[in-house]
Amino acid sequence: MCHYQGGCRCEACSTKERNRRQRNRNKLRDSFLSGEDLFGYPNQRLTNMRNNCKRAGLEEPDITVEEVAAALQVDACESCGLELFDLTDRILDHCHVTNRLRGTLCTGCNIAEGHLKTLDNLDGLREYMVRTDRALNGDLWPEDLFGEH
Repeated sequence: MCHYQGGCRCEACSTKERNRRQRNRNKLRDSFLSGEDLFGYPNQRLTNMRNNCKRAGLEEPDITVEEVAAALQVDACESCGLELFDLTDRILDHCHVTNRLRGTLCTGCNIAEGHLKTLDNLDGLREYMVRTDRALNGDLWPEDLFGEH
């Protein structure tokens, strides 16, 4: 053990601590999956969500451990349907306005949702994609795509 007291930051101690934390996370996850402890892992995920919101200067989500446990049971992205094999693949999406849990997403959909922010932006992106796909397929003339100058 390192000779520093109260929180050494040398590489050896940091690696040991990181490995210890990962083993604890794995134990919680495994006990959740086996049905032994249905709230240990969800409680850890909820604590992480709350800490991330605090760090970002946002209000803590108003979500219960039971809601998190139920969301972790979802095995496919609620947006695109991608199968989520591991618990760590499940992103618990929550609204920063209402602070309520919206659902379980894959990483890609969560990133897209975070960038789009509003339904208006989503509609605009959809219209853009339809318009440009039609143009690339030869269904539109450049004047239709960009307007006449």
